[in-house]
Amino acid sequence: MSLPHAGGHGGVRPRHLLLLLVSLAGVVMATWRLGVASTRGDEIYYRDAALDHLAGDWLANAQHPPLAKELMALSMGVLGDGTIPGRLPAATCAWLTGFVVAGLVWEVTGRTKGGVLTGVGAALLWWLLPFEPARMATLEAPLALFVALATWAWLRARVGWSSWWFLLGGAAVGLAVATKLTGALAVAGLLPVLLLGVRDRRDPAVLSRLDPRARRRLDRLATRPVRRTVTALAVAAVGALAAWAACYLPLGGDALEAVRTSVTFQAEHAAQGHAHPVAGRDQLFPPWWSGWWYQAQHLGPVATTALWALAVAGAVRHRRRSTPVVATLAASALALAVSPLQLPHYQYVWWPTLLVLGAAAWVPGPGATAPRRAPWAPRVASALALALTLPVAGVAAQHVRGVLTLEVDDYRAAALLVERSVPEQTPVTVWAQMRAVRLGLPTQELSTRLPADANPAVLVVDLQWAQRKGLDLALWERCRSAQYDRQPLGAVVVYVRDDSVQADPSGGLPEGCEALPRQGG
Repeated sequence: MSLPHAGGHGGVRPRHLLLLLVSLAGVVMATWRLGVASTRGDEIYYRDAALDHLAGDWLANAQHPPLAKELMALSMGVLGDGTIPGRLPAATCAWLTGFVVAGLVWEVTGRTKGGVLTGVGAALLWWLLPFEPARMATLEAPLALFVALATWAWLRARVGWSSWWFLLGGAAVGLAVATKLTGALAVAGLLPVLLLGVRDRRDPAVLSRLDPRARRRLDRLATRPVRRTVTALAVAAVGALAAWAACYLPLGGDALEAVRTSVTFQAEHAAQGHAHPVAGRDQLFPPWWSGWWYQAQHLGPVATTALWALAVAGAVRHRRRSTPVVATLAASALALAVSPLQLPHYQYVWWPTLLVLGAAAWVPGPGATAPRRAPWAPRVASALALALTLPVAGVAAQHVRGVLTLEVDDYRAAALLVERSVPEQTPVTVWAQMRAVRLGLPTQELSTRLPADANPAVLVVDLQWAQRKGLDLALWERCRSAQYDRQPLGAVVVYVRDDSVQADPSGGLPEGCEALPRQGG
């Protein structure tokens, strides 16, 4: 199968078929045992909000715009209430993002033979990397898709200055903002397109890819730059407003209240801060570098450093064509650095553009064959870039093994253990995310407080959650008088009382036990 060279945009080409074949790996990674992992954290709130949307309550979880929850509601309305239907929209968005990643790489590298293979390789790497939102019913996977799609449209608009691409880019921005307010960052890639449009008329790398009609559009831009630029900006704005407004149409009369609530809540949230552990300390307003720290925690410091080094190299090797991608990545990183809120999932928005620039480093730029340069230099640079990719590929391989061998984890395993250990409606003390436990144990009587004698039938403890809430597990173990079977299940530990062993009959609690949260205490 021959690979296409630069030029030609229409029709299905071998590169598309190759990408489609490779995308099967993405399907497996997105859907394999999708319902096994425990539902926890924000995922619970978004799932509940989607169910409320189905019931007609459009202001549920109005702290965020509605699009992602509308997609979840649509999925659960068709497939039924369940973990997989709730997560399927995010998995689909993450899978589609791989195609956009490939398209971005092809635009940046000029669709040379090496660029075509690089685009397919970048998409494969995207599908294999541990992009956590791909398997969770949250907002980040749709957000990443729409931001990447807008960036791709801006790149296509730069080549030929077609209004259709400005319209598509604007629509993608509107969808991104209708998913999460930070989706407005997607407009950043438009700015270099508008600023550099006239210069592109003199860029051989751009002109070589244009048909006569597109060249005439660039010529008209050069003669009437202000008018053409304003027109392009207006077309993009119309697309953004139309797509954004369409997402609020189902809300009817609640639409204005939903918009107001999301804006005011986020402003108040930013002013109040959000405590979260960074580098071993709970911080209400984490430092500017927290996003990179979270990414290093997830990918590992070596892979994270390598990926950012590759992105810088890709931006330098393809500095003419990569400006919209660079602008989007820079805007995402800067916005996160200056934001008073720094939560672990915020950094996922920059993953697609970061990977695109990193993959672009594998391919020489258009000036690599200039006579004044050493002929071996581009090959050496590409070899170094591929070597830098090895730690990232290693993380991807670990993630593949983790997904393919995925077993029932902590919260879900804890629910199964409790169901086997005690009868229905048995009181269970929960020192963990209550809503996550309730999903698995809907018929049990759950409480955050211990009984008066500090000997619950079952105690479910999320060790990290309990530590953050100041619940002293070691103190409880000193105060209890009954014997327990301790079952560690990853981040969660379940204590089941062994009623075959008589509790200490001495009565009373040792000194200091009054600090435990007890019923009647």
